[in-house]
Amino acid sequence: MANYAIVTDGVVTDVIVSDTQLDTSWVLCTDGVSVGWEYDGTNFSAPHRKHRNDLLKETDFYALSDVTMSSEMTTYRQALRDLPAQEGFPDTITWPTKPS
Repeated sequence: MANYAIVTDGVVTDVIVSDTQLDTSWVLCTDGVSVGWEYDGTNFSAPHRKHRNDLLKETDFYALSDVTMSSEMTTYRQALRDLPAQEGFPDTITWPTKPS
């Protein structure tokens, strides 16, 4: 048995389990990939991961050596990195609030 996803414009639109190899319109994938995941031609990623990474990128400049990062920003950035450890993840995500 293997998991296969059909990908349209880089987004998974369907996933099935099959005991036979499917045609090339289906992409072999790991267990846990579901509709809405993104596929870049090599790797699958959950949409929440991209959102989290975008939020981290928005605050990367606070981590530069010539900038003093507040403890609130440090806590926020760590909370973003810790999202996968939340209870209920990935079905339920409590997004941290960005400090002002």
